[in-house]
Amino acid sequence: MTPIWALLVLGLVVIVGDRPLARQPGYGEPAGRAALVYRDRENPFFQWGTQLYTEALLAPHYAEVVYVTERSFDDRARFYVAAAAVLGRHAAVDVFLPVHGERRLRLGFAHLPHRERLRVVYSTGCGDARFGDAWLALGADAFVGHDGQYSVSPAFYTWFLRRWVEGRPLGDAVALANTQMANRLGWIGRLIGGAAVGERMVAQTRARVIGDAQLRIGQ
Repeated sequence: MTPIWALLVLGLVVIVGDRPLARQPGYGEPAGRAALVYRDRENPFFQWGTQLYTEALLAPHYAEVVYVTERSFDDRARFYVAAAAVLGRHAAVDVFLPVHGERRLRLGFAHLPHRERLRVVYSTGCGDARFGDAWLALGADAFVGHDGQYSVSPAFYTWFLRRWVEGRPLGDAVALANTQMANRLGWIGRLIGGAAVGERMVAQTRARVIGDAQLRIGQ
């Protein structure tokens, strides 16, 4: 029975999540670009799952992936130390924030050198699209965020990250992830509470780009 259950679970993940993705080749020469990730406080199992998923997708496409998981108050300071080092070593740095809220994380970057090397910043935080202009003022070329205060952004994150590492322009990666999100979450919402619930989940979770939507991972 165990193989049958494994197949059923895999089928559910594919239906609700996404198709299996073969290991992708790196787009362009990864030298010179790095990814910086900060995961905030959460159930340790969810923290582990986020790190496993994120690092596996990003590693082939970046010369360096630095991942910081918040488990104590000291970890935010550790994140800024890591950010300063990564910005000093690489010409382009993409920042991914799988967090419940941006929580003024950007403020620590205001004191770091080489902020002009920030390229794409993405936050899963509900309502964090309002911080896009502030990140651009710090030096980032583009910010991806959600306007909704009750977004199911962790689901969007999984779809967006996969589209981004395929080498698509940032705006296209966001648009495709929004389409996948609308199809999956709309269906789940309708199943749970009808059409209005599905529409509300989609509207709350939709993401947008502030800044340069033509950026690609291989640039």
